[in-house]
Amino acid sequence: MTNVILLCESEDIPLKKVCMTGAKILALVLVIAQLLTCLAFTVTADTDTAANAESGDGAAQAISVTASGETKNIVGHPRVYFTEDDVTQLRDIIKLDENDQLDENSKYVPYAPQDLKSKIINTANSYLDETELTIEHAEDYVVTYPIPFQNPPATTNLSLYPWTALSRQIQLRIQSLTMAYVITEDEKYYDRVKLLAMSVVDNFVDWTDMKRRDPGKLTNLDTTHLTTSICTFYDIFYDRLTPEERTKIKDTVYEKAILKFQYDFRSTEDNNIFAARAAAYLMAVCTFYDEIEDPETHIQTAKDYISLYFKNRAESGDHEGAMYTSLAVDSIMPGLDALARVVGDTELLADEWLNKDLFEWLIAISENTGGAPANISDSSYSSFFFVTASILAKWNQNPLAAYYVTSRWTSASDLEYFTYMYDYSQIDYSMYPNDDLQAKFCSKVGMTSLRTGWSYGDTLFVLTAGESDKEHNHYDSNSFVIAKNSAWLANDPGYANIGDDYAMSFGHSTIFVDGKGQNSKGRSQTEVKMLAPFFSYVIGSAANAYKTSGVKQFDRNVMMINHTFPYYVIMDQIDGLNSHEYQWRYNADNAKSIEVEGEKANMGTIKTGSSINIVNDRASIAINFASADPLNIKCYKYGTNTSSQLIDVTTQTKSTNAEYLAILSPYAGASVTYDMTESFDKVELSNDDAEVSNTKADVSGMILFKPEKTGDKMTLPLSVMSEGSYTLTFKVCTGNLYGSMKIYIDGEEITTFDSYVDDYLDTTTFTVENVNLDMGDHKVTVEALGTDGVDTANYVGLISIKLDIADISGCYVKVKETLTDDSVLGFVSEYGTKGATDTVIFARKDGEGNWNAISSGNVETDGSAVTVLGVIDGAVKTGLGASDVTSVKYAGKELFSSPAKASVSLNYGNSSKSEIDLEEDAEVRFYLPTSDDMGTVTVNGEEVEPAVQDNIVTLKLTAGENTIDFGFAADEDAGSVNWTLIIIIIAAAAVIAAAIVVALILTKKKKASVEEKKD
Repeated sequence: MTNVILLCESEDIPLKKVCMTGAKILALVLVIAQLLTCLAFTVTADTDTAANAESGDGAAQAISVTASGETKNIVGHPRVYFTEDDVTQLRDIIKLDENDQLDENSKYVPYAPQDLKSKIINTANSYLDETELTIEHAEDYVVTYPIPFQNPPATTNLSLYPWTALSRQIQLRIQSLTMAYVITEDEKYYDRVKLLAMSVVDNFVDWTDMKRRDPGKLTNLDTTHLTTSICTFYDIFYDRLTPEERTKIKDTVYEKAILKFQYDFRSTEDNNIFAARAAAYLMAVCTFYDEIEDPETHIQTAKDYISLYFKNRAESGDHEGAMYTSLAVDSIMPGLDALARVVGDTELLADEWLNKDLFEWLIAISENTGGAPANISDSSYSSFFFVTASILAKWNQNPLAAYYVTSRWTSASDLEYFTYMYDYSQIDYSMYPNDDLQAKFCSKVGMTSLRTGWSYGDTLFVLTAGESDKEHNHYDSNSFVIAKNSAWLANDPGYANIGDDYAMSFGHSTIFVDGKGQNSKGRSQTEVKMLAPFFSYVIGSAANAYKTSGVKQFDRNVMMINHTFPYYVIMDQIDGLNSHEYQWRYNADNAKSIEVEGEKANMGTIKTGSSINIVNDRASIAINFASADPLNIKCYKYGTNTSSQLIDVTTQTKSTNAEYLAILSPYAGASVTYDMTESFDKVELSNDDAEVSNTKADVSGMILFKPEKTGDKMTLPLSVMSEGSYTLTFKVCTGNLYGSMKIYIDGEEITTFDSYVDDYLDTTTFTVENVNLDMGDHKVTVEALGTDGVDTANYVGLISIKLDIADISGCYVKVKETLTDDSVLGFVSEYGTKGATDTVIFARKDGEGNWNAISSGNVETDGSAVTVLGVIDGAVKTGLGASDVTSVKYAGKELFSSPAKASVSLNYGNSSKSEIDLEEDAEVRFYLPTSDDMGTVTVNGEEVEPAVQDNIVTLKLTAGENTIDFGFAADEDAGSVNWTLIIIIIAAAAVIAAAIVVALILTKKKKASVEEKKD
C-alpha cells in the first residue's frame, strides 16, 4: 500500500485515473476475496465430509466383509498358525537384539512385541524341570499328575471338571514350549515339548473324561484342549519327527478326535462348548489335510456348525455375555484362520455378524478409560476378543475390529499376543467411534448403551432387556450398569457359579417383588423411541421375567439428557395382580461411601428420604427421586456376601402398582484426576517446530513437550463440571532434561514451577490453590521457560491434573419441583449456578390405553414424553427432546410442530447433531434460538435451504430418521466468523481509503500548482 502512495505522489495523475486505478484494485481484491471464500467453503465442505466420515455417515460407515487376505493352498508345515516365512517375520518383530527398535509408526497391541520374548521364555523355562503337576480345584479337591503324563484317573467329584483343567494345563505347556522354540530355536524346548506331547499320544486311552462326558457325546472340552495341543506340536515340529512318529500322531488324533468330533456334530447344540469342539475339529483336519481320507467332508461339517453359530447370534438374540461369547468366537477363529491359510477358504471370515454386529456391541458397552465391557451375564470387567479382532484385521482389514483392539487393553495370553501379532497402523479406523455407537441399541443382544461421549470424563449407561435365556445369562431383565472415569458406579455381579443367588439374581439393579427376584431369564424387549447423542429415550418391558410373581407390567423408561450437566432419568411403571412391596434396587458394590439425605448410611437401617449420594474413588453419582410421597431407603449387604452393597428404595405402603421416577446424575466428585494423556489428540502448539508425544505406554505415562525454543507453549483442554474455587494439583516429570514452566488457565497465569533436577527421570507434584473456574470447558497452557545455565533442560512432562472442590452441591442435577397428577409424572430439575432448569415429563395413559395430553410445568404437548432443556429466565436455551409428538409448546411459545408424529432430539448448541424421526413425510417447524448463526444446514449429509422466520425453522423431511447439522461456529455464544473474508474486506477498504487519500492529495497539489501558475 505504501508503494501505491509513493507511485501516486511521484506523478501528476488526474483524480479520474486514480479512482479508476482504485476501482481496478478493488475489483482485483474482490475477485481474490471470492476465490478465497470459495476455497474456505471448499475446506469447510471437506472438513464436514471428514466429520461425516468420523460420525459414520454415508459410505464411511460401511464395513467390508469380503475376506481380502492372500489365500493359497499350503502343503508343507508349519501351516496351521503360520508358515515358515511367517516364523522368520515373527522373529524379526520380536527382535532378539533388544537394542533394535521397530518402526515408530507401527502399532502393535497391547505392548511392544519385544516384551513378549522374555515373558514367553520365562513361562516356558518354568516348565522345563517339572516332575509333577498339581491342580487345586474348588471344594478342597486336589489332584497331582506325574510328568511325563500317564493316563489320568477318572473323575471322583462330578461337580468339578478335573480333566478339563488338566488338558488346559497340558495345552499351555505344549504351546509355551513350542513358541519358545520358535523364538530361540533352543533344543531344550524341543526336547521338553516332545516329552510332554508324546506322553499324551502314547499313554492317554481316551481324550475325554468318561464320567464327565455329556450324554450321547464322545468329546468334551478336554478333547478340544488335547487336540489343539498335539496338532500344534505336530505342525511346528513336523520336520523333526520320524515317519513313524508322524503316523502315530496322525492316527491318534484321527481316532480320538476327528472321528469323534464328526459323530458329535450330528447334534446342533448352540453353546460355547460346541464352538470350541468345532474349532478343534477344524484345526485337526487342517493339520492333517493331505494325510486323511475325505478332509472336505470333515471341513464342511465343522463349517456348517460355525455358520449356524454365527447365524443364531445374528437372528436369535441369544448370547452368553461378552466373556462366554469370546470363549466361543476366540476358539472358532484360529480354526477359520487355519482354513483360510491351508485350503484358501475365507467364506466364514466374511460373516456380517462377526465383522460388524459383534464389534459394534462390544464397543457400545465398553467404558471409556480401561475399555472393559459391562460384565452383564457371566462375564467380567476385562476386554476380550483379541484373537478374533487380530484375525479379522489381518484377513479383512476390518476397521471396527482394529479400533476395538487398539482403543482398550485386551485380555489375552502372551502366546496369543505373539501368535496373532498384527500391525494395526495398516488399517484406517479413524471413522470410529461415531454417533451411531454413542447411543446404540444392540438388537442382537437386547442391550442399549447410552454414552455421553468418548472422553475420559464421559459416562456410559447400559440397559439390558432382551430375549436370551441361555445358561450363562442372569435373572437381570431391565437391569442397568453405569461407568464413569473407569469407575463402575452401578455395578453388576458378573461371573458366578450357577446357583449363586446374589450374582445370578439379587445383585442386579432392577425391580424386586416382596424381596424376590425374577424367575425367568430373558423374556424382555426394548422399544426405541429416540437414539441420539444429545437426547435418547428407550423403554424396556420385562413383566414376563416375573413368571410366578403376578406382575402384569414392568416398563422401565430410560432417558439420557446430554448437555452441560449430563444425567439419566429412569421412570418405572409396575402393575401387579395383587398388593406387593416393590423394591427399586441399585447395586453399589464399589462404593467408597453412601449417603442418604446428606448423612452417611448405616448398613441395614431404613431412612426416609429421596436423595442418595454414592461416592467412588474416581467418580460419584447422585440419585434423586421425584416423588410426591416419602420413600424408604435401605442400604445393606446381601447375606454373607461382604463385598455387596445394595440399596433398596420402596414406597411406605404395599399396593398393586408402583411408580419410581429417579434422576441419576454421575459427576466427577469432590476430587477428580485427569490423565492428561487422554487429551493428547487435542493438544495445540504455539510453534509447529516444537514436538509433543504421548508416552502412555511407558512407565512415565505423560504428555512430553519438547519446545523448539524458550517461550513455546502447549495447550490442552480441561473440563470443569461445576463453578467454584478449586485447588489444582499438577503431577509432572522431573529430570536433568526438564525445565521451568509457566502455567496459564484460559490465558491467565496461575503459577511457575521448575521441574529441573540434576538426576534421572522422576515425578513430583505442585499445587495451586483458590483457582476460580466456571462450569464448562477451559484451556490449560504450559509455557516452556527452560532452566538457567543448562541449555538442554527445557522439556515439560505433564502427567495429570487433579481438581479438588470443597462444595460439590453444584456438581450434579437436583429436583426443584415434582410434577405429578392423574395425567403426568415428571419434575423440574436445576443445575449449575446460573439458574438453569430442565423440565422432564412422562404422560400417563387413559383407560383406553391412549396417552393423556401433557399440560404441566409450562409444557403443552400431545407426546408420550418430553424434556425442555436449559431454561434460563423463561427462555429455552439448550434444546428439546420428545417422543410420539406433533406439537410442543413452552410457556405458550412453539418449540415443535409437525403434521406427522415424530420423536425429536433438537440441540440448540453445537456439541452434536439434531435428530427428527418421522412416521411419514412431513414439513416440520421447530424453534432454534441461534438460527441466525446456523450456517450451512444439511439433512442426512445433503445441503438444504430451510425457511427461517422469528427463530422458527421450517424443513421438509422424509419418513424415518433425519440427522440435521446446523453448521454452527465452534463457539456457540458467537456467530460464524470468516476471518479470511474479514481481513480481505479490511484490506480492500484500506486500499479504497488510500486511493481516496491519494486522490485528495493530488487534487490539492494540482490546485496548488494552478494557483502558483496564476501567480
